[in-house]
Amino acid sequence: MKELYGVQNDAYWDQGVRDKDIKTEAYRKSLEYSGRTAAAGELPGFIDYRKIVEDKAHWSIFKPVFDIPSRA
Repeated sequence: MKELYGVQNDAYWDQGVRDKDIKTEAYRKSLEYSGRTAAAGELPGFIDYRKIVEDKAHWSIFKPVFDIPSRA
């Protein structure tokens, strides 16, 4: 996603993550960090990464890595 959207101003996060719940939870977690500022992109949970990967807008990027071909 960094290649698709770029890293300037965290564009991969702002434009690439379309689920507002994922962003809200990541920002909430960032407030819990004391003494260190965490980038929001570091904070999604495992299930959130799955949602990001399976988003129709991104599946073509991730399909070569995550698709399990059928054996039909």
